[in-house]
Amino acid sequence: MNLPALFQLPQDRDAAPWAVWRPLGATRLQVPVLAPADVARVWSRLDAAAATWRAVEVGARVGRAHAGLYRVTRFCEKPPLARARRFVASGRHLWNAGIFVWRADRILEELARHAPALSRAFAPWRRRASAAALARAYRRAPKLPIDKAVLERSDQVWTLPLRQRWSDVGSWASLASELGVRPGRSRVVQGEALLLDAGGNLVWPSGRQVVLLGVEGLAVIESADALLVARLDRSAELRRVVEELRARGRRDLL
Repeated sequence: MNLPALFQLPQDRDAAPWAVWRPLGATRLQVPVLAPADVARVWSRLDAAAATWRAVEVGARVGRAHAGLYRVTRFCEKPPLARARRFVASGRHLWNAGIFVWRADRILEELARHAPALSRAFAPWRRRASAAALARAYRRAPKLPIDKAVLERSDQVWTLPLRQRWSDVGSWASLASELGVRPGRSRVVQGEALLLDAGGNLVWPSGRQVVLLGVEGLAVIESADALLVARLDRSAELRRVVEELRARGRRDLL
């Protein structure tokens, strides 16, 4: 019996065209290819410099019936660059692509086992589904990412290594890379900007003329009420800016 399987591709990702992913969903990962007691998660190998993502350590192969799949032995927090390089060199680690494949009934069972409060919040909606019931369930549900709620606790997680074009577009640096910014080449997303001896910058004006002179590797991002100037290689640290603005009571800027 082919029960429903969920194949989640996050919206804030830039990956290979859907035509590349479709065969994975249709053949390698769709039930009944996966053992019915397992939750599968897809990861992607990335360059060691992408140390802003979490990783998993892979263990033994699942078996001949599921060629290419490995057991996940542990989850690893975002590593510093030196450790990220060791992860890549070891061949035993994969970077989290934030892509999920699981059978609907199995993920519900895993939620009930490992995150009962989350499971209980959605029980009324499962009994009688409606938009209003779903909204109430989200209000009641604890704020838990699926990694913490289930995947780090479950012993039913497999992984499939992939080598596809993929970016989480999770920082200004990754966006700059997607837009073709590189040493000596800047990109102005919209609006007007004058760049003199200024390469490798991402510039996003919002109405005003922006001028860059003799600077390299910056993100210059303007909105109606704020201006961000940051080094692209430190753009993953912007959480510190958010925390500081929140501490100063500037929630209007968040």
